[in-house]
Amino acid sequence: MSENQNYSELKWSFADFIKRLDSILVKDSSGVDFMLEFIDNCIKDGVDNPLRSKNRSNETRYLNDEKFSKKKAEFIKNNFNLKKLSDYLESIFDNNDNDDNVNDLCEEFFPNNQNVTYKNLAEELTKLFLEILRKRIEEIDPRPREKYEVFIPLGEEKVFENKIKETVKAIYAIASSDELKDHPISATYIKKKIPDDFLLQDDVQHKVTKFFNKINQYFVDEQREGAIPADFVTKQVHEQYVALKATCCSKQEIFNEMTSFFLTKAKLPTGYNRAAQCVVAYFIQLCEVFDVSAE
Repeated sequence: MSENQNYSELKWSFADFIKRLDSILVKDSSGVDFMLEFIDNCIKDGVDNPLRSKNRSNETRYLNDEKFSKKKAEFIKNNFNLKKLSDYLESIFDNNDNDDNVNDLCEEFFPNNQNVTYKNLAEELTKLFLEILRKRIEEIDPRPREKYEVFIPLGEEKVFENKIKETVKAIYAIASSDELKDHPISATYIKKKIPDDFLLQDDVQHKVTKFFNKINQYFVDEQREGAIPADFVTKQVHEQYVALKATCCSKQEIFNEMTSFFLTKAKLPTGYNRAAQCVVAYFIQLCEVFDVSAE
């Protein structure tokens, strides 16, 4: 990195960096092939590219910043080969017939640094990408921090598991819908969270309508008994969702994996599967699972 180069207010994200570099140098219609080739050439030989997948849609989602997880960024950074990437970029420059592209790169990525020229552009871009990885790894979770640690101590983890188990059992034990009061949810709101899967949308809406109040009351009762705060439990659920969002292809897959998560954590048999789905629907309504699609 040049002495005068300052990345303290770095604004480039992974997706923006890759897409802009591609649009100037390669002009790949989707950007995915260039992204994969770029990562192939920035990690050590013999190390598998963590962004490559048998499913093309899995690879495409990494150009969405929300899908580029800290875990992936850390893996790439830990296996980074600075010289390999710098040499790769230089080879692209040499094979590019338009010198204006190199000038465009300098102006685009280093507008305030006249020391970045054709001679050191590849090296500076390489170091810039390393800084993008570092920023992603150290990015602060925008959700407010609770007083509890990110990890769950052994004693609290058992309470957490019991809470999920009893919540599921409370729903599972309901024998008659006559005991239930409908929860006044907004059907439009559920549609915004699950806009691309009608069957899942309908299923979640039904479960929230019928079981939300029952589950919510259980959490209230647990608070009275001195259990760990409900916001601590919802934090764990949200973190599990974020982890799944980085690897799953669809909302249905996330919903299924979240159901399995509850069953596994609570050590419940598969006969509790539908009850666990109701708990997942509860957290969807609480906005801990699934995001509202941008309009």
